[in-house]
Amino acid sequence: MHDTEPIPEVSDLIRSLPPYRPRPVDPDRVRDTLMELLGIEGLPDAPSATWDDPVIEDDVRVTRGRFRNALDETAPIAVCRPSPAHGAPSPAGRPAILCLPGSRGDAEVLIHHRLHRKDPERGPLYGWARELARRGFVTLSLSARGCGPSDDRQRWIREANCMRPRGRSQMGYVVLEALQAIALLADLDGVDTSRVGVTGFSAGGQSTWYATALAPSIKAAAPLCGGLGTMEAMIREGDLVRHGPDYFVPGFLRHFDHPDIVTACIAPRPLMLLAPTRDEDMPASGVDELLAAVEPAYAAAGAEDRLEVHRPDLHHVFLIEHLEWVAGFFARHLVGRHL
Repeated sequence: MHDTEPIPEVSDLIRSLPPYRPRPVDPDRVRDTLMELLGIEGLPDAPSATWDDPVIEDDVRVTRGRFRNALDETAPIAVCRPSPAHGAPSPAGRPAILCLPGSRGDAEVLIHHRLHRKDPERGPLYGWARELARRGFVTLSLSARGCGPSDDRQRWIREANCMRPRGRSQMGYVVLEALQAIALLADLDGVDTSRVGVTGFSAGGQSTWYATALAPSIKAAAPLCGGLGTMEAMIREGDLVRHGPDYFVPGFLRHFDHPDIVTACIAPRPLMLLAPTRDEDMPASGVDELLAAVEPAYAAAGAEDRLEVHRPDLHHVFLIEHLEWVAGFFARHLVGRHL
């Protein structure tokens, strides 16, 4: 019997492949191409929603409801409105923010009556959408598709296998649901449609920047630990098991990577990144590559103050102190004042 060389891991072989971009697109075609890759045929109108009676909880008025997403599933939502202590809204309405949970959260986590963390280093931050409402914003929290502790990941994978041959993607349906929620939020009474932002943590952060790239009406965005860097770095250095099939959009790298999307479709709109240097979902090298392209784009537009980047020496986590950065960012860019 002859000695044989050990067979390398498949992931090592794949990671060694050079970038493959046979069809790079012009900047003015990036948004349309991205929409096509995601399988989204156009920006959605506001869906019809069913609402419960509003209740006053602490100093915030909370209205729970639901709408049907593009797969005819129930999407639970909750709107938090500021108390009268913030004064009457302007004739145009109040600024508003769509809030998206991470993969272990839902709308009820985001609107929890107390702002806190159960674990200082992992798991969701509770109550942060309600806290933003306490500071004067109308917030809409979405129990996003694929999130929540009871989500069936095996079903998620089987769905992806059915979608891909049809030119659809899990990420596409997740982003489409977020776009429906944005349209619904902008359609609410008392909301200023010119001052609508979006933010989310982890999986919600991914939806945040994808939705912002596709919807020019979004005024400002704050993806928090949302995997925004480069997909190339994620494949090359990241933990490929942590991300589900939604992250790896088929055909993505044939055309562009994250920096191309941000420079062509988001800049110079206000953008805040929370990108911890040890985040397992977004290698620091990819964030470096992103900023090397995005910072000059904002500078060329005279909009350096609209790009805000926070890179704490932490893992994949959203802390209470980080919420101060989020609140200050939206106060500056949706309200025009400093907190």
